[in-house]
Amino acid sequence: MPISTELSGAERLLRQFCTPDRHLMSAYEVPQPILNSPSQEPQEHWHIVEGEELEQRPGRRPAMYY
Repeated sequence: MPISTELSGAERLLRQFCTPDRHLMSAYEVPQPILNSPSQEPQEHWHIVEGEELEQRPGRRPAMYY
């Protein structure tokens, strides 16, 4: 059986949208990603804004959409 040289849909999307100057995901890393217990209401969250310092804030993260 011959090997296909066609790109899958996912591979085409990666080549289209993930270039050296443009990434699909941000490069932010937090020192402690899990701040809360899964069985309790969130007590704090990470506030992450591109170009700003990471900030650990009290309470639940506000709802948002993109």
